[in-house]
Amino acid sequence: MDGKLKLLNPYKIRAKEICCSYCSLSYSKEDYKSLFNSRKLIYFRALDSKLFKRNEKICHSCFLALANEEPLSFEIETDNFVVGLEIDPDSGNGGSDDLIDGLIT
Repeated sequence: MDGKLKLLNPYKIRAKEICCSYCSLSYSKEDYKSLFNSRKLIYFRALDSKLFKRNEKICHSCFLALANEEPLSFEIETDNFVVGLEIDPDSGNGGSDDLIDGLIT
């Protein structure tokens, strides 16, 4: 396993703004709520990972870009459940919409 990530729920974060550590995509908490609810954007916080520094914030686009380069195996924690996620770029299993739909309930 390559690590553990926490899905950042915009209704539970304290920060007024959230920013991806890799692409610098940044939104206010209110804008993130709207994008999250419309299933357009999710951010993760690295809990334990070989690829990311602890507490780094990663947008789903940067996460998937990395997954397009090499197979990844992550455990993702949401508010309601923990899911194992395996992405292999050679198998074409899932994209951005699939990832978001599978994690937002």
